[in-house]
Formats: sequence, C-alpha cells, structure tokens
Amino acid sequence: MKALNKAICTITVLALLLSTFSFADDTFDANKFDYNNPEDYNALGVDEWKQLNQKLVPINQISLIPPEVLDYSQIKDDEAKRQALTVEQIKVNLEKIDNLAGVNIENARQAISEKHSVSVVSFGKSAKIENGVLKANEGDFVFLGKNGWEIEVDGETGRIKVLKPKDISKASISKLDYFTLTEETSYTPVDGSAIKVKQLSFKEGISYVQTGEEATIGDYKIPASGNPVDIYFDATVKPTGNYVVITDKSLDIGTTKDGTVRVIPQPGNKLFWMVKRQYEKDADWKPIKDKFIWVPDERDTLDITVKRGDGLVAISRESEGKTPLMRHHDGGGATRIETGRDMTVLLKKGKLNAQSPSNLISENEAVDERNSVAFELYATATYKSTPLISRDEIIRTSTSNRYVHEMYDGELLGGNNMGLEVSSLIEPNMMKTKSDLEAKYPHFEFNIKDSFQESSKYFEITSNMAQVVDEWLRNNEGVEKYTKKFYFNRYESMVGLSKFPLSDSDGGITLGEQQFNPEFMQKNPIRDVQNLHQIVDHEFVHIQEKYLYNKESDLLDAKIAQFKESKEFKLQLDYWLGSMEETQSNKEAVAERLVINQFKEEQRYISIKRKIITEVSDDIVKTLNNLNYPSVKSANNLVDSYLRPTGLPFTVSNILGATDQMVQSEDFSNVEINELMELNMIVKVILHEKEGIDSYSFKPNMAVYTTSTPGLKFEVDFPELLSTYSEHTPNRAAKNKPLAQFEYDRIMSLDPPEKMRKKAENRYYNIMGGKEGAYCKENGCGPCKIYTLACKP
Repeated sequence: MKALNKAICTITVLALLLSTFSFADDTFDANKFDYNNPEDYNALGVDEWKQLNQKLVPINQISLIPPEVLDYSQIKDDEAKRQALTVEQIKVNLEKIDNLAGVNIENARQAISEKHSVSVVSFGKSAKIENGVLKANEGDFVFLGKNGWEIEVDGETGRIKVLKPKDISKASISKLDYFTLTEETSYTPVDGSAIKVKQLSFKEGISYVQTGEEATIGDYKIPASGNPVDIYFDATVKPTGNYVVITDKSLDIGTTKDGTVRVIPQPGNKLFWMVKRQYEKDADWKPIKDKFIWVPDERDTLDITVKRGDGLVAISRESEGKTPLMRHHDGGGATRIETGRDMTVLLKKGKLNAQSPSNLISENEAVDERNSVAFELYATATYKSTPLISRDEIIRTSTSNRYVHEMYDGELLGGNNMGLEVSSLIEPNMMKTKSDLEAKYPHFEFNIKDSFQESSKYFEITSNMAQVVDEWLRNNEGVEKYTKKFYFNRYESMVGLSKFPLSDSDGGITLGEQQFNPEFMQKNPIRDVQNLHQIVDHEFVHIQEKYLYNKESDLLDAKIAQFKESKEFKLQLDYWLGSMEETQSNKEAVAERLVINQFKEEQRYISIKRKIITEVSDDIVKTLNNLNYPSVKSANNLVDSYLRPTGLPFTVSNILGATDQMVQSEDFSNVEINELMELNMIVKVILHEKEGIDSYSFKPNMAVYTTSTPGLKFEVDFPELLSTYSEHTPNRAAKNKPLAQFEYDRIMSLDPPEKMRKKAENRYYNIMGGKEGAYCKENGCGPCKIYTLACKP
C-alpha cells in the first residue's frame, strides 16, 4: 500500500513538473520574437500583438496588425508603413491619424466613406479627424448628419470645400462646421425658400463670403475684396458688421467704419426687374400680347458699393405696380450705384449726385446696348416705418438710361431725360424691345434698318427707343390713321416720308437711336428742342403734310372732274375753241388751261405756305437793307453778285444757302468770309427774334408732290416750315401768328381724333393769347381761317 502511495506521489510530482515546463514553453517573449520571420506572425493573437514593438514590424507585415491594436504613433514616422495601412486599420484609427494625407489616400477615403458615409476627394496637407469632425488648416467638417456629402480639402489653403450634395438645408449645417459651398448648390435657409448659391462659406453658424472670393447668391454676385461679408436670408434679423440680407422682396446692405460691401444684381433678378418678356408667336411670327414668360435680360446691369458705415435698403413695391424703392443710411461713408451705360448715383456724406451715362455709339459704330435698372432712391428717408421727410432728395431712374433728381415735394434738381418719362411704374419700364412694341401696338409695323437697309450691327432697339415710341404713341392716340410704320436705325438720321427713296418700302417715321440719346442731344442740340418727343412730332408733321397733300389732291381731282362735267365748263370750252379758232387736236390743252384758270385761286396748302415764306423773306430782306452795318451791306452786295448769274432772287433762303457755299469757297478773302458769316448769323438772329422761325425752315427743295391732273403740279419748296414751327414753345410761336393759324388749320384738315384736336386747340389759343385775348378779338380765332380747301371748322 505504501508502495502504491509512493508511486502515486511520484507520478503527481512528475505531472506537476511537466505542467510547469509546458506553461513556460507557451509564455510569449516579445524580446525573442523574430520580426523578420513571416511564419512567426501567423501564430500571434491580439495579446501578443500588443506586446510587440510595432516599429519593428516590416512593411510587408503591417497589414497583419489587427486594427484594434494598431499603435499609429509607432509607425507614423515611416511613410512606407503609413501607406501600407489597410482600409479597416485606418477606419478604426481615424481619430489617431494626425494627418490623413500621410496614409494611403484611397484607403483613407474608403475608410471615411464606410464609417461616416461621406466622400472626401482630397485631404490637402494636414487634415485630421477629432471627435467626429474633419479638421483642416482653414476648415472644420462635422460628419454627423451629412450622409452622402462630398468634400475636398484645398491643397494650398487648407479650406474645406463642399462639392455635393446639390441641395443643402441650413438645418444640416452645425455651428462647428467651417466650410465653403464651391459648386452651385440649392441652399434652403431655416425659414426661407431654396436659393442657388456658389462660393458661400459657413463658420460658427453664420454664412459669409470669404475675403478675396466672389460668391453667387441667387441673382446676386457678391465679391468680398477687402473684408469678409456676412450673408443673411431673414429680413427680421438685425445684423451688424459688413453684411447683406437677401430675401425675395428686399435687399439690405450694411458696413462698418472701415468696411466695404459690393453687390452686383444679375440678369433675371426680380427685385430689380432685370427681366424682359419672351413672347409666344402667332402664325405670322408676331408676338402675342398676353402670352409670354419673364426671362433674364442680359442687357441689364447694376452694381452697388456701400462703404465705411453707410447702409442701403432696397424694398420691392411690386404689389403697388412700382419699381423698387431704395433708402440710404448715411453713416459718414459713401454709396455708389452704377447702372446701364455707366450711369452713376453717388451718395457721400449725405450729398446725392448723379452722373449721366456714357456714349451710346462707340468708335466702331457699335451700339452700347446696356440697360439701366429702374428704381427710386431716397437719400435719407425711411419707407413706411416712419413718415417721409418733405425735403428728402430723390433719384428716380428708368430702364432706359434716364434719371431725374428732385426733392420729395417735386422740385426738379436735375436729370438727363429731356422731357421723356422716368416712371416709377413697372409697366412702362418693361417696354424694352421691338417685340414689346409689336405686342402692344399690333396695328403698327416696326422695322430695324440702317440707311434704309437691313443692319449688320444693329439687331434690337434699345429700351430707350422702345420707351420713346411707347410714350409717344400713348400720348398721340389715332396716329395710325396717318402712318403705321416705324423704322429704327442706330444713327441720328430722322425721316418722315410717305415712301422711302430708292426702295420699294412704304414710308413711315424713321428714328435714329443716337438722336434719342439725351447725352448726344445735349452735346448736339437741335434748334429749340427741349423734349425729345418733339423730334417725333417734327417727323409726324411731315407725315401729316403728306396725308394732307393726298387728301387735297383727291379733293381737287373730284372738283375738277365735277367741273369738267358741268355746263359752265362745256360752254367755256366751246367758246374758247370757237373764239380762238382752235381745232380739236389741241382741245385737251385748251381744257387744261380752263381747269388751271378755274382753280388757280383755290386756297391750296402749298400756295399758302409759299405766301407765308415770301412775306417773311421780304420782311427780312427789307430789314437787312435798312441795317447800317457796313459789313452787312458789303456782304449783301457779295451775295447779290453771287446769286445774279444764277438767276436766283435775293431771298432769305438764297442768302443763307449762298453764304454757306461762299464761306466754303476759296474765292473770297478772309475779310469777305468774316462778313459773309456775320450776314448769315444776323439773318438767323432776325428770323429767330422777329419772326419766330428757324433758318432750317428755309431749307428748300426737299420733295415734290403733284396732283394727278397735268398742269396742277406743285413743288414743296420749304417742307420744314411747319415741322420746325411745331417745336416752338407758345411764347416763341406767338411771334408769327399766321403760322399758328396755318398750323391749326392743317391739323383740323386731317379729321383728327379728339385727343389730337384738343391738343392742337390748346396750343393754338395759348399762342393767340386766349379766346378772349386782343388778337382773337381783332382778327377772329378758330379753325380754317387761312387754309380752307380741306379744312372743316
């Protein structure tokens, strides 16, 4: 038994010894680990990996390190080992990697995508992740709540740029985010509608434009050249600093004492109505008035700069049918608004000034088509929140490069409109194209021609021209009775013709863009024209005269036909043929002479015009002959001797024509030329001061008109007489009351519409001194006192 027990004890001791030896063999000694033997890595567990010096792990074994035990600090100094890290190793250790650009980029991108569902295109130079936030030199990106986003870190600046998604809401952006939307993105503010943005940055919950960047915010471009500009989308906020608040119905700009904010509204902007109509067309390719959509007008320009403490607010008045109202806050700085052809409004230290636009036509004869933007700007007043101050200054602009500067009470301080409309209403300002005229006035035809030919450089009229014609037609209802065609060119040529010369085109009123450019007119004035509508009126007088000539011709033809059928005519013809022993072969000639004799005393339009011209001319020549100026008498003798060989009479028309030609000639001395120039000037002064007539009225031989009856031909020697007289104010026109009577008789001969009739009557009695004035009491006033053939009182 003892022997058995002894044996058992021996076995137990041996087992214990063997067990001890076996435990010692299974214990891992990291100091004895062969890092260069690939087979030794196969038996390593997690605990063994933790005991290894990971710096000694060869590059080809780095991928074997379990992600959860990877000690990035031990391999970060070895570029090759960093590049060998797997997606899973990086994903588990993302926030331990101090520079994501140092590991395999593709693996890092995949690791972030798998962990945060965000795609990172590039990591720049030093991006890292801390507490779920990607951090770069100039940016922070919170991964939470941004599944599917795509970003990149700029390699130069370290800015974080968001590339996707294309639709982002304010709710998905936290106060920890610091990045820029560099691609066009539909951005939805908390309480607003979606707006297209690009290059808009976010930091600490505020959206802004970084210094040196230009952002697109809806229909605005905002360049931030000298300082960042904060952007808001809620009109109820009261921001400070350099900021812009943008809503559908308003624009608010504020600056600091050393700040600048520049805002450039873009075509398509509806607050500033930078749009035009795009019409549906009918079968004849004519625009249909009420079928159109609003599209961006690429010709519209507006540029606003606010500096050094100033502020500016623009408020929509669309519900009132009005253009936007701007109000200026004077903070001691400066505000500059530039629009159209460099038309500029400047507010500096409370003072309001405007600068007229640049030239319409460039040196290469191209038309500067830029449109201004229509608005009303109050220098200091607030809008609706407090009463307007009665002495506030206002600048009102139109879409046609026009402006007026006035006090709130209506006192005019300046402007460049030359009598043309500068409306605060939207509708007149939306007359911008030939199609707008065609849609509104379908009974008229509007054509674009240069020098009676289709233009190769001029394809669309300016807004200024569209609005000139629109306003003129609105004020002259019924003109379609006399003409239905308008022709536009880019020069200053103006014509009113019944038919175009050297062309099969029907006549009409031709209007030149340059002539209706107020800046050109101010530098190149036409007679006494103060209102540019007078230019259209001038050409319309020519049209009226053509209409009247045709009407008179028809009347005469009817009278002659009736006379030829009368017994009186037949008796006279028989008597003349018998008494003169005429044969039947010249019967037509005799009949023609009988007709001329019968109607030679008719009060024909051309005859009366010639009579007035003759009387004025005789009066001026008599006045000249009575002058005691030696130089004038000497020049008179020169002109007389110059005209005598031509057989032309010594008349005002010939004096003016001769002096102009003689001055250009080399046949006269400097003394003689000076005398001729003095004579020319004196004639013009006398005409102006004594007769109330411009020298241009004496321009002869402009056109020839005839009746259909041989022998009753007549030449219009002075077609500009009434067209220039119509330009005169009543005070000046009163110097020649016979012309006023003739003008009134002409209009009454046209069977004019009521508005034209009333306008003519008011002008007539203003010239005459009123119905109860001295002239009317002595001479009798009313229509058809001089011209009666076609006139009906």
